[in-house]
Amino acid sequence: MEILNILWGALIVVLASLCVSVSNSGASGHPILPVDAPLPPSASVVAAEEDVGGRADEEEDDFFDPYAVMKELSDDDWDELEDIRLIIDLNKQQRNVRFSHDRKEWSKHVDMLLQTNEFHKRFRMSYNDFESLLEALEEALTVSFAKSRASTDGNDPIYPEIIMACGLRFLALGDNPATLSDLYGMSVSSAKRVINMFLDAVDFNTSFAPLQVKLPDPNDHEALHALAFRWSEVSSAFGLMNGHLGAIDGWLPRTEMPWDVPNQTDYFSGHYQCYGLNVQALCDPDLLFLYVGVVAPGKTNDIRAFTWCQLLLDWLEALPPQYYIGGDNAYCISRRLLIPFNKNEIYHEDCRTYNFYLSQLRMRIEMAFGLLTTKWRRLRMALNFSSAKNAKIIRVCTKLHNYCIRRKHERGEGRIGIFTGTGRPDPKEYGIIPLHGEGNRTSIMGYLDTHPDDDPVDISLLIPDFSRRNAIMAEIDGRSLKRPEANIIRNE
Repeated sequence: MEILNILWGALIVVLASLCVSVSNSGASGHPILPVDAPLPPSASVVAAEEDVGGRADEEEDDFFDPYAVMKELSDDDWDELEDIRLIIDLNKQQRNVRFSHDRKEWSKHVDMLLQTNEFHKRFRMSYNDFESLLEALEEALTVSFAKSRASTDGNDPIYPEIIMACGLRFLALGDNPATLSDLYGMSVSSAKRVINMFLDAVDFNTSFAPLQVKLPDPNDHEALHALAFRWSEVSSAFGLMNGHLGAIDGWLPRTEMPWDVPNQTDYFSGHYQCYGLNVQALCDPDLLFLYVGVVAPGKTNDIRAFTWCQLLLDWLEALPPQYYIGGDNAYCISRRLLIPFNKNEIYHEDCRTYNFYLSQLRMRIEMAFGLLTTKWRRLRMALNFSSAKNAKIIRVCTKLHNYCIRRKHERGEGRIGIFTGTGRPDPKEYGIIPLHGEGNRTSIMGYLDTHPDDDPVDISLLIPDFSRRNAIMAEIDGRSLKRPEANIIRNE
């Protein structure tokens, strides 16, 4: 055994020598090495060869000759080494064994879900909408039949409908890869792979119009006029907010502490006591997203994050002068972006009237976020992937959100009319489930908005432009407009 202890230092050399068949052994039973086999250098020789200073080689007495050691091995030693080799080979064979998973029979699965009225709950869309989306993504979700059968020892490949089902359940229900692998008959690694395939298929798709998140062309005056008219239809301000094209706000989707960024503290919201991302989004009156940008760490103030939305800023700059968007007090007022009066700025009842009618439009982005997180429940969990994948999940969910709404519109459903009364609708009436969490992580609108206290900004450094708001205030005064009586009573 003492000799074996010495031999561990050259285990690779010895195991390599064991590759020679015992049947070719000599009279002693020891393997016969090839005559022209080069002698492997010892550690001391390698060190001498790499010594650029030209130090002399070690003394010959210190040279370790594994062949000399092998000649001294007894039959028992060789038996023990042979046992080691067999154990290694056995483990290697066990790792290569593939389990043949039984694929879920999709047609039976669909029949069961349709007959039990569970299809929409599982995939957040009707079967017809599922089929329409599958047709658009099928090429991106199709795997090579030959390669799949070769890698699974003849098992059927994972078909596009199963891949899409896994991706939708991952986003809609928050199912993990292990659950999906058991449900649809595949390995956990395959479940992870098909989820990523689905995310990429949606994220990189630019040709299927119902799936897109897209700003209208600033040079298409007909499209801009139509969008502004749709906003006027959902306002009771009687033309007061003409030219309004979208509502903007910030959203804080929660994440685990990021591991692939240089400064994790930038992602930590002190107000909500959690990590997250700052997402800036713009929506239309039907809660369709026109712009979504995962632009900053969660701690970032909306004013600062807005300046990083270069695509949106370029679009606003290119708009004709009569158009603008609306936001909350987290932004800086300008001719392109209207915000409400804050409490310290309200000096007249007309200010409250202005706030009411602007809020009547602006709350639609809050509803869009709430509907998004209600439908795609993965977004109510702490995203625990890489920063790039977290952002991809958010983008994919917003595209699916748009797809579902547009399909409803094609069927004559899903339009949201004017908010009357106090001005703030009941979220549950529109399918939004409030968010209930620990401490400050509670929201009646179903999402966490970004909080300015996490990243104070010196607004004195900003250059506001009050001209558009002043013009609206003059019109309110000239027309003697008042907010609804119910809203007045509510805020007394």
